[in-house]
Amino acid sequence: MEQIVTQLIEARHKAGLSLEDLHKLTMIPIRQLEFLESYQFDEIGPSVYVKGFIRRYAQEVGIDPDSLWQLEASLLPLASPARPRHSRQPLRNYLIPILRILAILVILFLAGVLIYKAISSYLDPGPPSPPAPPGQQQEDPSPQPEPEPEPQPEPEPEVTIEPVQEDNSEAIYLVHNAKSLEITLAFSGKCWTRMTVDGEKAGERTFTTGQQHQLTAAGTVRIRFGAPINVSVAVNGVAVEIPDIRKGFNLEIRLAPAE
Repeated sequence: MEQIVTQLIEARHKAGLSLEDLHKLTMIPIRQLEFLESYQFDEIGPSVYVKGFIRRYAQEVGIDPDSLWQLEASLLPLASPARPRHSRQPLRNYLIPILRILAILVILFLAGVLIYKAISSYLDPGPPSPPAPPGQQQEDPSPQPEPEPEPQPEPEPEVTIEPVQEDNSEAIYLVHNAKSLEITLAFSGKCWTRMTVDGEKAGERTFTTGQQHQLTAAGTVRIRFGAPINVSVAVNGVAVEIPDIRKGFNLEIRLAPAE
């Protein structure tokens, strides 16, 4: 991998491009370009990010990306032959009958418990009702008029999300019947994310598996994902569709004016 990066750096110098120029052409953060050219691949993230950055870098300095992967493959050592795996079929022949017997015993036990409870409930009529206090009249009181039902409040209008634009690079949604935007981001893998809330930058970081992030806005939220395949988005409790891709993707959520 280091020989590939060295070849890219030489091509960039020949093209007369600075890191700032390359950042504007590829949209790769300058910090990530510095990690790449200093061979700090672990600081960038998974190998899929590293290869994606190398591909975009190569295209802008005039190198065919496919030729780089052929070079990398020629430098890899030959894989050692796989060892034969021993069959575990005899063990399975013993385990399956035992598991079946255990399942039958559990079912019989549960059925016995249910039958015992049913018989006990049938034979036990329950405690007798307490006698009326002395001197209390046994006559039924006069029926009271039923109170008029209270008027039910009108239900809140349901929040709806209208797609304004949808493609593999950007999506814009308009949210109706909401007082504000409540956005939840849930991550299933590494994903670099840049967030802007109501025109102000709200942060830029790399989230990892299992992390969540909440955003609240009064007008507009704009998010840039590095790997949208690893994130799910919910707006005011409603899921928003994100494409399963591994390249940069822009998501914009707008709050529609009150009708």
